[in-house]
Amino acid sequence: MNFLVIGSAGAIGKERIKALLRLRQAGYNIGRIVCYDKNPHTDILDGIELADANSFKNEAPDWVFICTPHDIVNDWVSVVAQWGSKILIEKPFRS
Repeated sequence: MNFLVIGSAGAIGKERIKALLRLRQAGYNIGRIVCYDKNPHTDILDGIELADANSFKNEAPDWVFICTPHDIVNDWVSVVAQWGSKILIEKPFRS
């Protein structure tokens, strides 16, 4: 399975990335782990990709973790819902 973590520079995003890496190391089917943040952190771990315009050009990620502030969650859900990916929103959803 392929994953996209949106808001990867925050505390929750970093924890999701660490969890995915632990699952991969334990032998679970964790393919690509791609991270997006408007202010990407520089301590990217081995096995993690930074998102660019072509990251999922041919195939949507299986899972998208949205770890952003409340005020932009709706924007990301609107985009990601069109991809058909499963979505995990890390904070209570406010409309």
